[in-house]
Amino acid sequence: MAFFSKLMGQYGIDLGQWDIAYPKNQLDQSPSGVSAYPAHLRALQTSGDIRSVSRLLIVADNDSDPAATYRGLRKRLREVRFHLPESPLEIGDGPPKIAALMLPWSDQPGCLETLMLEAVFALRPRLEDCVKEHCKCCTPDSLDWPISRLSKSRLHAIIAGCCKEPAASLAFVWSKDGNPIPIDSAAFDRIAEFLKTFAAA
Repeated sequence: MAFFSKLMGQYGIDLGQWDIAYPKNQLDQSPSGVSAYPAHLRALQTSGDIRSVSRLLIVADNDSDPAATYRGLRKRLREVRFHLPESPLEIGDGPPKIAALMLPWSDQPGCLETLMLEAVFALRPRLEDCVKEHCKCCTPDSLDWPISRLSKSRLHAIIAGCCKEPAASLAFVWSKDGNPIPIDSAAFDRIAEFLKTFAAA
């Protein structure tokens, strides 16, 4: 993911130690969620590529229920004989050593976009009320949406309003004029520190 490549560069983490990939929908190859992990990991096993992996970091969104999401993730991985530790951020013995990084953080509902909004609002606090009102105006019941849907909607509304290319996706927004997401935000410090810890494990 572009976010993690950008974050590692910002925090001086050696990208040469990492192969960043994400599970994809088998029908159209679009990024998918927790349910796509078994097929992705099974492919690593089948190809033999898993033998060259010394550490495996699984990253997923918590969505509305962090505990339930993590339980589901552990169950999915057990289907292909990968065993995550009892809690996120714990590093299991290998090979390969394995851990899960749940976003925006271990016990916090939401997704990557929730964390990005935190970074945006810390730098430009006036945007918070503006984008809330924007979403409410577009869809009056938006405040009742699940947190991940709401976070994604608000972040993309901000990107559309700030970037010269309003349809810029999270894969490309980092190089666009007007990118509103400050990659040097303290909101990302915990993630960067865990990446360093995991790389050294």
